[in-house]
Amino acid sequence: MKAIFQHCSPVDPKELSKHGHFSKLMPRINHRDNLANAATRKLLLDWAEMVGDGWESESHSSLSKVGNWCSLVFPETKPERLGTLTYLTDLGLIHDANQEHQVLCAALNDSDNSNIPGGSRSQKIKNLAAQFLFQAMSIHYEKGSMMIKAYRKKWLEVMDSPPSNAFKIISSYLKFRMSNGGMDFDREYAAVKSNPEARIVNGVFLLMLNDGIDEAEARSSIRDLIVEYELQFLVRWKKYQEKNIKMSMNLRRFIERAGAIVAGNHWWCTVCPRHRSFKTQAAKAPQTHVAPSKPLPAGGPKRTDSATSIDTVFITPQLSQEALVEPIDYLKLMSSKDVKSIEEIIDTLHQSSLILDDIEDNSGIRRDLPSVHTIYDQAQAINSATYMFFRAVNLTSSGLSPKGLSRLLEGLERLFVGQSWDLYWKHNLICPSKEEYLQMVDGKTMSMFRALVELMEVESLTPCPPKTENLIFLLGRYFQIRDNYMNLVSKGYAAQKGTCEDLEEGKFSFPIIACIQDCPASKGKILGLFRQHAAGQKQQSIGMGDECKRLIMQILNDGGALATTKSYLLELEDSLKEEIGCLEAKTGKTNSLLTLLIETLSLNQ
Repeated sequence: MKAIFQHCSPVDPKELSKHGHFSKLMPRINHRDNLANAATRKLLLDWAEMVGDGWESESHSSLSKVGNWCSLVFPETKPERLGTLTYLTDLGLIHDANQEHQVLCAALNDSDNSNIPGGSRSQKIKNLAAQFLFQAMSIHYEKGSMMIKAYRKKWLEVMDSPPSNAFKIISSYLKFRMSNGGMDFDREYAAVKSNPEARIVNGVFLLMLNDGIDEAEARSSIRDLIVEYELQFLVRWKKYQEKNIKMSMNLRRFIERAGAIVAGNHWWCTVCPRHRSFKTQAAKAPQTHVAPSKPLPAGGPKRTDSATSIDTVFITPQLSQEALVEPIDYLKLMSSKDVKSIEEIIDTLHQSSLILDDIEDNSGIRRDLPSVHTIYDQAQAINSATYMFFRAVNLTSSGLSPKGLSRLLEGLERLFVGQSWDLYWKHNLICPSKEEYLQMVDGKTMSMFRALVELMEVESLTPCPPKTENLIFLLGRYFQIRDNYMNLVSKGYAAQKGTCEDLEEGKFSFPIIACIQDCPASKGKILGLFRQHAAGQKQQSIGMGDECKRLIMQILNDGGALATTKSYLLELEDSLKEEIGCLEAKTGKTNSLLTLLIETLSLNQ
């Protein structure tokens, strides 16, 4: 039988006693602490090279004289995973906590759509995070993704949660965050003294503020609480083992390792530079009085209107845009796909095209929410979508060069021409060839990517920007055909859009076309089902039945269409990676974010 602990050893009790460690739990340290330290030092070097703001010279990393924080908090981490985990951890220990945690949280959020200027500090941090994400999901895609989401939710987003003075009792605070014995209180308190807008998330401060006691008494109370909770844990765990002699080894490992995690964190906090080095820095900073934060006025800033010399009796007020933009604002509430344009112009066009796509496809669901036109009526939705096209043109005309406007209009023309053929085939029940379908994709889907890149190239200060036509060409095809494939096989897509929505719409997607072209005997059945469904929709507005969808899926499987589609997508993935590598070689810069994107979307998991 395997031991509960395989990759770590207990910390020497003499060392614990020497540094005043009062926890009743035994900390353990990973056997490969050297790997964790190497990862921390790599981040410091990467930070110096990519961000270069001097943070790497400060003592706020997970290094300490008793061991790396990750070696102590995750003592059972496998050696091949320890370095990657440590790299992420040190990104989360950035001293400029509030702003940088928000940036890093966005970097780890696969649905983040914030627009960050290229070359900015925030973009550099996102690039660092992307390197880690790629490594984590390369080791184990599903577990890496789960860890990243948990890290973002349970650690980074704590910075956006209430500070200590928002809690009234210690039990409420403990539900929000586990205390570390108040050992970070000095650092957090010093930060607030030099910056009144900083936040204290600490149990010591909570007791001082709400119970009216001094710092020493608050520290003592926190220590007593920690010891009390630890003893309760040990007693309950002992009783549970006595009553459940045949418990599984997995459960035993989980509980024992949970205790080791708490103990390791406590031990590290006792001696780590992160909670000590602030003293020399605080001496240099201006001291200010620390007071509880005040709530903002309920009504926000008061509005003042300037006087006018125009007689308002004869001038009617300008119409509000509320009815026009409300459908647009609703659409923005929906979580987006993994790729969002960084340019407001392209984002505006993208949102408009989504509204029109749902109307043209008669799709009632988008991202697990009702489509815009089902709430605001088709006429209102079309009006808002049309307005967004004009707004994008206006933004381009006023903010970019004339050449940029010309490129944008060319892109819009390609978009509408491509969409026209998609609609034509559906309406007339004409199955195009694979080549014709790819031509449509090159016009419709690729137009957004192409317009974005062309606008960037036109406005670029670089004399000869690298040629990206091949990359855009591949991305357009990959995104469209992958969407076709996932629409039929993904449970996640079914939850957001409905089961096999492309079949519901009678759409000639790539798998359908491949099946009809490669297996002509299937054509009659598929077109017959599409024809009957279209007739039923016109008469009674009913959807395609599940039995019809199952039959089409069986035809696609039997004809090898799904396998053909997946094979083609894997070929596109390889071509994309190769093209990214070529561009990196030409520019001399790595693009971890783009590489991560392809890995995240990859079907080869």
